[in-house]
Amino acid sequence: MKSQPVGSGQSILAVQINALRDDTRGGALLLAHQQLGALALPNNPTNGQTVTIVVNGNSIVKTWVTSLGTTADTLLIQSTPAWNALVLYNALIRPDVTNTLQVASASANQVLLQYVGWALPAGSTTITPFPLNNAQNALLTSFSASSTVTGASWTANTMALYVEPGVYYVGTTQVKFLGGSTPTVVAPSSNPRIDLLTINSSGTLAWTTGTPASSPTPPSYPSGQVFICELYNVVGETALYDNANQQSGQGYIQADVRPFNSINASATMQTNGVNSSWTNASSSGTLTIAHSLGHLPMKVRITAYCNPNGGLISQSCGVYNGSATSCVYSNTVPGDSATYGVYLTDGSGNGQEEVITFDATNIYIAFTKLGSPFGSTIYLLWEAQ
Repeated sequence: MKSQPVGSGQSILAVQINALRDDTRGGALLLAHQQLGALALPNNPTNGQTVTIVVNGNSIVKTWVTSLGTTADTLLIQSTPAWNALVLYNALIRPDVTNTLQVASASANQVLLQYVGWALPAGSTTITPFPLNNAQNALLTSFSASSTVTGASWTANTMALYVEPGVYYVGTTQVKFLGGSTPTVVAPSSNPRIDLLTINSSGTLAWTTGTPASSPTPPSYPSGQVFICELYNVVGETALYDNANQQSGQGYIQADVRPFNSINASATMQTNGVNSSWTNASSSGTLTIAHSLGHLPMKVRITAYCNPNGGLISQSCGVYNGSATSCVYSNTVPGDSATYGVYLTDGSGNGQEEVITFDATNIYIAFTKLGSPFGSTIYLLWEAQ
């Protein structure tokens, strides 16, 4: 359910702002965007220590104190580094607020701080700033930071992306990703290159590096990963920009390829029991089936049966989710299997073991014969989602 649109000249209420925020919440999951660097605050500050944010050449100094008064841009020291980082983060995203933990910034500083977005994964002590520029509204022209807090550091890094938090599944594995930066990208030396950003079931961000070419194409999408974005790299780049804020001679996010951006497409299930068969049931080989999903499946299920030698009808059903296989049923072999997707035999050790794999175009069923397999056709019902 989407919020009601706001007409031209119409007053907007707080409840509508909340609804608009909720509309965009799902779109922010695992969203990758340009980053500026990382401000690490691994230790508690002491009275008078500072963090300085420099926006467009203007210094905004946040000062830690043991007793909060009325001085602008002061922060009350907390008991742990994570709490102190959170107090600073809140002061950066809401510089207009005065409460028991912070005193608001001066009006001019409030405006400058809102040229920048800020990220702080839960429990972390590292704040990641990112620009809010786009092609029509690019107010941030320069940024840097520094700190006198013991052990603190500012590391500028414009050759990585920041990925927002999100909950996702790889097969049946739920992953709660708290947000983080990608590995640093190395610029191509001869021709442009397209890289693919993925995240796995351990919450690890990784780049699949493409092949440099005058007209580069994306690399093959690996299985068992969640895809996040394609990155267009150019020779000599020193920064990676958002798609809406592309800069001449610099890399940029070419495409947002998160599967949950297109919920209907990801949820679409393709099935077909017609003409899906393996007629070479007496030999090993691979059956290729085009699934027509238009993206890498989340899972494929195969149900198969045959009538070996005119005897017992053999039936089996299995699932592959891109990383794990499970044969959930076979009427001639007790139990299940984590190796073979489908297991068909005549009850005497003759038959076929089938391994299921897939890519963004096809399902592949590799048949391996057992003993002296039967010569009857194996009929298949496949389902891909």
